[in-house]
Amino acid sequence: MTAAALDQEIAAAVALHNAGQLDAAAARYRDILRRHPRQPHAMAFLGAINRVTGNAAEARRLLSQALALDPTLPGMRLELALTLTAQNDWPAAEREFRAVAAADPRSILAARGLAAALRKLNRVEEAAQVLATVADQVPGDPQPVIDLCDLWREAGDMARLLAVSTAGLARHPDHADLRAFRAEALFAAGRLADAWADYAARFSTARAAIPPLAFAIPEWRGDSLDGRAIVIWGEQGLGDEILHAGLVGEIAASAARCRLSCAPRLAALFRRSFPGVEVVTTREPAQLAAGMDVHCPAGSLARWRRPDFASFPARDKYLVADPDRVRALRARYAAGRDRPFLVGVAWRSAAVMQEPVPNAADKSLNLAEWGAIFAVPGAVFVNLQYGDVRADLAGVRQGFGVEVIADAQIDPLGDLDPFAAQVAAMDLVITSSNTAAHMAGALGVPTLVLLPRTIGLGRRWYWFADRTPCPWYPRLRCLVQAAPGRWSDVIAAAAVALIDAAVAAGAPVAPLPYLRGLAKSYQAANLPAEQEVALDALARHGGADAGAYDQLARLRKRRGDLDGALAVLERAVGDYPEVPQLHNQRGTVLAALGREADAEAAYHAGLAHNDRSAELHNNLGTTLRHRGRGAEALEHYRTAAALDPENLSILLNLGGGLSEAGRIDEAIAIFDRILARDPSHIDGHYNRAITNLMRGRFAEGWREFQWRWKRPAENVRPEFFAPPLWSGQDLAGKNVLVYTEQGIGDEIMVATMVPDVLAAAKRVVLLCSERLVPLFARSFPQAIVGQRAVPLPAAAAAPDLDVQMSMSELGACFRKTFADFPRRARLLHADPDLTRRLRAKYEAAASGKLLVGISWRSANPVVGYQKSSTLDDWAGLLTTPGAAFVNLQYGDTAQDRADFARATGLSLIHDDTVDPLKDMDAAAAQIAALDLVISVSNTTVHTAGALGVPTWVLLGASRGSLWYWFRGRDESPWYAGVRLFAADRDRDWTAVMAGVAGELAGEIARRA
Repeated sequence: MTAAALDQEIAAAVALHNAGQLDAAAARYRDILRRHPRQPHAMAFLGAINRVTGNAAEARRLLSQALALDPTLPGMRLELALTLTAQNDWPAAEREFRAVAAADPRSILAARGLAAALRKLNRVEEAAQVLATVADQVPGDPQPVIDLCDLWREAGDMARLLAVSTAGLARHPDHADLRAFRAEALFAAGRLADAWADYAARFSTARAAIPPLAFAIPEWRGDSLDGRAIVIWGEQGLGDEILHAGLVGEIAASAARCRLSCAPRLAALFRRSFPGVEVVTTREPAQLAAGMDVHCPAGSLARWRRPDFASFPARDKYLVADPDRVRALRARYAAGRDRPFLVGVAWRSAAVMQEPVPNAADKSLNLAEWGAIFAVPGAVFVNLQYGDVRADLAGVRQGFGVEVIADAQIDPLGDLDPFAAQVAAMDLVITSSNTAAHMAGALGVPTLVLLPRTIGLGRRWYWFADRTPCPWYPRLRCLVQAAPGRWSDVIAAAAVALIDAAVAAGAPVAPLPYLRGLAKSYQAANLPAEQEVALDALARHGGADAGAYDQLARLRKRRGDLDGALAVLERAVGDYPEVPQLHNQRGTVLAALGREADAEAAYHAGLAHNDRSAELHNNLGTTLRHRGRGAEALEHYRTAAALDPENLSILLNLGGGLSEAGRIDEAIAIFDRILARDPSHIDGHYNRAITNLMRGRFAEGWREFQWRWKRPAENVRPEFFAPPLWSGQDLAGKNVLVYTEQGIGDEIMVATMVPDVLAAAKRVVLLCSERLVPLFARSFPQAIVGQRAVPLPAAAAAPDLDVQMSMSELGACFRKTFADFPRRARLLHADPDLTRRLRAKYEAAASGKLLVGISWRSANPVVGYQKSSTLDDWAGLLTTPGAAFVNLQYGDTAQDRADFARATGLSLIHDDTVDPLKDMDAAAAQIAALDLVISVSNTTVHTAGALGVPTWVLLGASRGSLWYWFRGRDESPWYAGVRLFAADRDRDWTAVMAGVAGELAGEIARRA
């Protein structure tokens, strides 16, 4: 067959395909492939038909083979991506959608598919970026914005949902879906008046379930109803009708006449509940409007009567169940039981009468997960779930040994008046988000609603889940998942709430054995959040022993609730003052809260009951060490190590304390002891490296310094970059990637070795923090300077880079001994024009005095406290005649400066135009404009030293002096113009300030 004839056959099959005759087209494609097995077009088109008809596996096989034969087949890579989506193969789908998007960046379908794949892979930020990019590329199409709104809605980020929907409406004014999204975000933000205005678009959205009714009379817009008749018509589902009915009574009271149209199943209940209202079931607008002045959809009533949360009435209920039925049902369910506590349960959301329920699966629970609830002793459970639930209840009977009462006389799918009586007969209702929740809330029955994590996963906006009590139903409480799809936490909370309610009602529930067993079960299942809920309830009910208190405090501390942990421990030490472990726990929490003196007292209280507790001695040692009392700390560390010689954490603290005390050989011996027992002990290696470097033993120190990359706090690791790590080879002719690490000060210190590598290598790419890029680019013009970020700048990803180097490699290469430290007058170069302008400004304020910059605080999260002073510590120094002092302290210092000025009458030159936390280039120019810098050990001194400005560094005695200042030296080898002034004790600056004041007076005299 000629090529032309084959093309005609394919064209004929494609015509059938396009006409929707898929079976005939598929037969033609197969016939062609029998004769031409490698014909890519027939293969691809047959694959496309298989995708549409649901045979994803065959579609994938055919499309993959076709694209292997001809990668340029138009549209077929998208077909393959869609097929992979149908198979839930999200990594492969991502790859194919990326290929389509790369070929056509404006393809909305490709962008939506890629975003969907990324969402499924839990890469929400990347998905958002894809959608935001395509939204900018095709500003006339609202779909990418809608998808982006849906993404943030599902993720539960309501702030970004508000921002994106608002921006989208600027492009697409009055788009109904975008207004609906914004309404939900505004509701979440508590901006009810604005939210109701956007909520009015609900009838026009793509997801609108019920069309609006068309009336000949005007819609009510919140104006006076005095002497007027209003018809209110129900909309949406039964739950929504019940919710909005909460406004019917007050609307009727303000109108001459009120007619309410509702679902037939609600009519009897509403007639009893609203006796002055004409309740009808017709939805015929002409009949509803007859004799009436205005109409209003029920969902719009709140727009005019609920502008804020304060406008919600404080009432228990507004629906009234048949009281005789309620009494009869309660008597029937309670028969033969002593003081029963009746608990209605419903767990599912599902379509009723063919009306779909959005996110029904996300809102529904499996009764097999309700074991903690069904195990509550003394509770009598009654089924409130609509539909056929026989299999569910049989599972409860078999799995938990609990018989849930199923009343065949009550049918929630029929007349809801008997169902209302059944609900009203309950002491408590536990339910998912469905009609039972609204019914119970409106009837004033205490209710627990188990809700999905986010609005996008089925938690409707009107629950206002962060508000207790519920604005609509004050006796209803919302319990929300901590993570999508996980219900164990809300079930634990519901079980405990059930216990609380039953105890309060006087039911015979025996809470303490149940709660102890529940806590143990959750501990065995490794469910700490759920265990905490049970232990908290155990403590509230007076059943917590010392061990339970200790566990509860640990759980709260683990999740970061230090105040909550402390509250538990305060009660615990009151109940069990003789238990040392409780005092120890209390001490650790107080220390974590920064209350070191109180922590010290807590540890001493524990030691009073057990002075042989290694843990107490160790923790007390750490607190003393943080308070600058290193000698005392060492004694407690030694005691702890003697009591528990195999405890490597204690040995690590002992080694660290010895190192800080300058007892280097003893410290190294301790670290050796740790590593002999655990050769892979990360902090053992790291601390030995730091200790060796502190003494100038560079060969050993740099080699082990690489262990820092295994510590979880490190912000950069070699695997982030493609080139191999430098291992001692000559750099001549090499293209080298150099990157900085940790804080800005450390980055500047690393940069002191950049001139060395520039002189040795062929080409250098230097990566640093974004704030340092302008300063480094000016200072190292021979290097290619870029931001250290993900994704990497193109220069750092270049394939011809030979080797990577960070601090340990640079140090091992260029700083083998102290003799290798060059005495450079200046390393960094500030902006000369800005430096001149700032110098002129400060000279005008200083009136010829020496310009001295000062900085008194360190923000280091670990040792910043030991390195820092207060401005009061500087009072004597700041009275030095002939000096004008410029504030170089980063962060907000307004209160510090104001308090100091009030107390001393002294003030600093402060420049609001310079913010080191935002613009390091300006900060460098400010420092370069000065004559002298005096500062504690922080970023300021590194910047000043590298700029060649004379700098005096105030160092703590032990922990407050970092390794790179090298003990026993009064000058820094890193920076030629830096002098070091060490205090005798951490946080005691009196002597060192007096010495510096004398030096400053001498410096001013010399310059006079």
